[in-house]
Amino acid sequence: MQHGLARLLPTEIDKLFVETLESGRFQEAIALYPQLTPYREIGQVNISEGQQRERAMRDFSSGMLFKTSRAGGYAFALASIGKGEEAQAALAAAQDFVKRNMV
Repeated sequence: MQHGLARLLPTEIDKLFVETLESGRFQEAIALYPQLTPYREIGQVNISEGQQRERAMRDFSSGMLFKTSRAGGYAFALASIGKGEEAQAALAAAQDFVKRNMV
């Protein structure tokens, strides 16, 4: 049921990803990782340009936190199944992502 829902609602994939990490199903978490999508704020459509910029900044901030925390979980899953080099590469890629986007 949860897998079917995840196909319909991409944000449900995140819940499934976290659940698989917490339950030690690391191979499944690794398979879900490429499908993860940061949450975006949903609200009023008719808002001012300033409010749109504020929403975009909140989305950016929460997206950065989402991407880096999930990359950490992904690296943990990789390391847990003996793929230490891939885990280090995943962490390095997340660090590079932060550096590129925090300019």
